[in-house]
Amino acid sequence: MNNESSLTTELLNADSSRKLDYFKTQVIVPHKNLKQISNQLLSKILAPDDALVYFVFGVTGIGKTTLRKRLQKVLMETFLDKLRCNPGKIAVSGIEVPSPEGGKFSHRDYYERVLHSLNEVLIEYKIIYEIHDKVINNFEQKSDRSRNARALRRAVENVFKYRQIEAFMVDEGQHIFATSGAQQMLEQMNWIKSIANLTETVHILFGTYDLLNCPNLTGQIGRRSEDFHFAPYYKENKEDYTEFKKVALTFARYMPLVKVPNFENKIDYFIDYSVGSVGLFHGWLYRSLRNCMDEHCNTLTFKHIKQGELAPYKRKIIREELENGNRVFAQLMNDNDNLNESNTQGEMQEHFRKRTVGQRCPKRDLVGEN
Repeated sequence: MNNESSLTTELLNADSSRKLDYFKTQVIVPHKNLKQISNQLLSKILAPDDALVYFVFGVTGIGKTTLRKRLQKVLMETFLDKLRCNPGKIAVSGIEVPSPEGGKFSHRDYYERVLHSLNEVLIEYKIIYEIHDKVINNFEQKSDRSRNARALRRAVENVFKYRQIEAFMVDEGQHIFATSGAQQMLEQMNWIKSIANLTETVHILFGTYDLLNCPNLTGQIGRRSEDFHFAPYYKENKEDYTEFKKVALTFARYMPLVKVPNFENKIDYFIDYSVGSVGLFHGWLYRSLRNCMDEHCNTLTFKHIKQGELAPYKRKIIREELENGNRVFAQLMNDNDNLNESNTQGEMQEHFRKRTVGQRCPKRDLVGEN
């Protein structure tokens, strides 16, 4: 095996900050699970059916943000010709939802973040546009008289329609449903579904397994939403192990070091300590690379790798989150099968009555399981 790096001399001779930035922002491995969900979502966006709201959930650090960025990039490339013909069009945009203060979600704050995010998109791509009622242009000037939630919602709906947005992506989507009580959570689900329906815009919510707490008690909502499970890789599964090994060796080849580190005999260790998450593994290697750079070494040693490990208590928390999430997901899948076997409305109603308050009842089609 040739352990000499094939990266450019310019990069290998660059300072540490540039090398670290390169590995963090440009070394992205499009692995199997990432590509599968990305392709499925792209298909849904290009040919939408009744479903306009999609949930992508997985353990913390699995790579949901990387998935979102990949999907945004593909959508921009897909709609490039339309964007050139219609400079007022926005193909895709999105926001990150902060954790609600005091446990109460602010719709007004959400609308403001949406409007500001659309402004940023317009600036970034230098799109010259004209909008008849100038919803975005006059937002700051009119802010004193249109801060109320209803006016802001109308502004959001108008922008979505006028800009012909194909997809709107929401990071940390579980925060939308961080409310107490099943009724409040159901109202939130109805709210996001209503925006997607009225604007005819696909909404994709990325979040943790907490998204599984979202209640889904009505058939109308069920027809307009789908779930995508962004699963980690398991060493007990041969295909998973092979895929994770490919990812690890690819990361090794693209580390900006004179000598490519040897990861061949460390795959079991990597997949265990990263909980099978490519996102967590990437962050781990970044920290290890930084330690290597600090010592001015020409390759990554096991000492650097050990130093970059997540703390044991953090791994424990993530493992518990994954185990609990998988358990809830498996239960929902089983409940869904049971519901499909129900033959009468009475059986369906009895099933709902027996559920614990606040426990989501699955009616959405579950896709993208790995």
